[in-house]
Amino acid sequence: MSHFTLNTGYKIPSVGMGCWQGDYGAKNYILEEALLQAIEVGYRHFDTALGFQNEQISGIPRSEFFITCKLESFLMIKSDRIDSLTDRFQTSLNNLGFDIDLYLLHWLQSFVTGVHDADPEPHLVEAWKEIETLLVTGKVESIGVSNFSPKTLDILLKEVTVVPSVNQVELHPFLPDNALLEYCNSKGIHLSAYCPIVGIGKVLTALEQPNADLTIKTIADCVGCTPAQVTLSCGVIRGTSVLPRTVTPSRMKENITLVNLTPEDGEAIDGIHKNDDTKKQGHNGRMSYTPWSGTTAFGWTLDQLGWDVGCAKKF
Repeated sequence: MSHFTLNTGYKIPSVGMGCWQGDYGAKNYILEEALLQAIEVGYRHFDTALGFQNEQISGIPRSEFFITCKLESFLMIKSDRIDSLTDRFQTSLNNLGFDIDLYLLHWLQSFVTGVHDADPEPHLVEAWKEIETLLVTGKVESIGVSNFSPKTLDILLKEVTVVPSVNQVELHPFLPDNALLEYCNSKGIHLSAYCPIVGIGKVLTALEQPNADLTIKTIADCVGCTPAQVTLSCGVIRGTSVLPRTVTPSRMKENITLVNLTPEDGEAIDGIHKNDDTKKQGHNGRMSYTPWSGTTAFGWTLDQLGWDVGCAKKF
């Protein structure tokens, strides 16, 4: 398994298993079996979250694995947000039973009296400064963020001491976000991709659409692999770690088996998001899984979030 080196010096495996399966804790018995199968086929990087309610089933031998956990910032009540950070971190430690490799600020939003807070400041910076203090506990090796854009990273970096090691966002051939990748590289922030095979939308579903871009399927046929393998391999070649999700053993093996791609393959895949039909079908949108009111996502507008790509269709 190949690795990327974080700005803390620690190494993160290039392919991990995303543990979010669409329900909060409802499928834990399925996920537990899937995790054991994933370990058998070679996975050593597991991405969990307190809000997913799946940390407790990640009870695996600690020394061999890279474990990512997240602070669910949108679960915080603004009036006591700082007190809740260390409490939630400790809850994650208790659930896991061991220390954490990477701890992420999952979302930027918090709650104010039961509704999402539309004000990005000051709680965004305050939350991160509190997360910084977790490093001195020795219970976490690296800290990072999730769902941050260059705009929101700029807000953070101007005020904080520790540069995030990782920014975990939705990335896939329909939404490569080259500008974000370039920005994070310039700041020494590793970019990690959730939904790397289009998660909710699915690459294969996209390929079945009228006038779909067949680039990935064509390359997969030439290489002799699956479209998912092409997509994940491209992500790793770009310099991002990828976190595919599946409970199917055969797909687990496929997802962790990367293939060689040519520079021409990479250029062709990078052109997919520019395809007008792809844009019309909505596959290059972001955050199709969030509560999207048409104007806000988790209480924030796309402008506040700093995303220049609109939300995708609901699949």
